[in-house]
Amino acid sequence: MTVRTAVGLLAPWGGMAIDRFGVKRTILFAMATQAIGLWWFSMAEGWLAAVGPIILLGIPMATLVPALQVFVSDRVPYQTRGRIIGAVEFSWAAVNLFVLPVVGFLITLQGWATPFYYLSGVTVAGMLIVWQWFPEHVRSTSTQRMKIRPYLKQLLKNRSALVVVLSGGFLFVGTESFFITYAAWLEQIAGLSPSDIGLVVGILGLTEWCGSGLSSAFIDRMGKQRGVLAGFVLSSIMLSILPFLEVSLWMAIAGLAIYSLLFEFTIVSSIPLLSEQIPEARGMTLTMGILAISLSRLIMAPVAAWLMEHVSFTATCFVGAIGTGCGALLLALWAKEHP
Repeated sequence: MTVRTAVGLLAPWGGMAIDRFGVKRTILFAMATQAIGLWWFSMAEGWLAAVGPIILLGIPMATLVPALQVFVSDRVPYQTRGRIIGAVEFSWAAVNLFVLPVVGFLITLQGWATPFYYLSGVTVAGMLIVWQWFPEHVRSTSTQRMKIRPYLKQLLKNRSALVVVLSGGFLFVGTESFFITYAAWLEQIAGLSPSDIGLVVGILGLTEWCGSGLSSAFIDRMGKQRGVLAGFVLSSIMLSILPFLEVSLWMAIAGLAIYSLLFEFTIVSSIPLLSEQIPEARGMTLTMGILAISLSRLIMAPVAAWLMEHVSFTATCFVGAIGTGCGALLLALWAKEHP
């Protein structure tokens, strides 16, 4: 997972690819790397042999995801963009919710490699659909093909854009702390087995799905900056409360579910806000957000694991709450909407 996350550091080059080659070609390239990566991974023996395919499987996060966000942002007015982007994220969450159990069933029935063969084939079929029916991306005349260094100079001069880009990293200080350690916490407080924790994972997947739906339904009416700020504040508060819910397993699970819902609402709602910060360099700006998140995850994964092992889950949540709270403060002071 660390290798796959590290590929997110290449996201700015994904933004350049979107501006240069267009959305459709970028998506097809990302899907091709996914198909090859899945097929290659199915044949890997040992962790070293899996590094190459995992790198390929990380590329779509740095290319396909922002390409779709650019496509929606270019075609949908800012006033209603949150609803459409939320619907896209909602569909992805639904796929995860329903496909992962099928993958688990196939692994149990036919071995761990089998699902990856099938998923590779499904990806190839998806490429054919995209090639045939996905519309060509029409570049706006105001869009700039900007290289990284000139873009960074522009970003550093735009305080609101810089804060919104960095806010994703601050959110993931809390999120990575949470997702890295909550299973160990449940095992500590209730002695849950891996199968029991799997049920909890399913519950959290459902609440994340609901979070995407809530964003799609309400963020345009709330206002993007106001809604994202509320999500940061409530997420920070929830992380602060979470360790004290260990008095009851059901309270603990409820707390985990509420945080998952708040996280998904916040991260999905932040996409339309980020998409309009520098609209003439939208691809680069959205991929810079992915870069900030990837850096945060790479740093926080070992930090959260160390805190959990050597200090406590309370300390892990406390660090996450502070990081998320810092993001909320920056958003409150400097983030602006640009309809």
